[in-house]
Amino acid sequence: MIIDFGLSEQLRADGEGERGGLHLFAPAGTPGYASLENLAAVVSGRPSFQATAATMHKGDFFSLGVMAYTMLTLHHPLRSRGFAKQYLELQLGIRCEGPGWEGISREAADLVSRLLQKDPDARPDYAALCAHPFIRQNASKMAEIIRYRQEADRRDDAEEREHWVRMEPPPEEPAKPGERFPQPKRHIRGLLSLGKPGHVFSDRINGWSDSSLL
Repeated sequence: MIIDFGLSEQLRADGEGERGGLHLFAPAGTPGYASLENLAAVVSGRPSFQATAATMHKGDFFSLGVMAYTMLTLHHPLRSRGFAKQYLELQLGIRCEGPGWEGISREAADLVSRLLQKDPDARPDYAALCAHPFIRQNASKMAEIIRYRQEADRRDDAEEREHWVRMEPPPEEPAKPGERFPQPKRHIRGLLSLGKPGHVFSDRINGWSDSSLL
């Protein structure tokens, strides 16, 4: 499920902050996903701006359009980085045609293009989105998509449980009283020998034998 496309935080909604349905918002958002109206406040350096709830709702649909564009074309609609450059790029508009759109239906391209309109009033609202031909034509496939996803989740969970069961080490047997774990013979050259160069210090661990200089 894709959620949380909110691009602004409402600071005040009392009578003092409302005029004709306007509310006071703080501009916020992720570069590359924020709509033009949100970027305008960021670029101008304003700590807050007034907008209607409907306008902010349309900002969420712009972010949805960015997601749809990226999933369909495997490319991000904006090439610039940073709020200021992306603001200038959005003023030119986003085109859903040309290289990268081959094999994508006209209905899908039309829907994404509408979602990415720089004018919020030109973007569809929820009702218009549901009534769009692309959504209506593919609504019947939603049950199949959900069922496929649920089956994939169940397979992943089963594989993960099996993996962790196989990787779980066997329980260790407690050591018997007086039993000491055998260690291999170690040779350390030139480190612990205090005699002539080239002497080798051999040590057997767990009292196998006394240390000796060779």
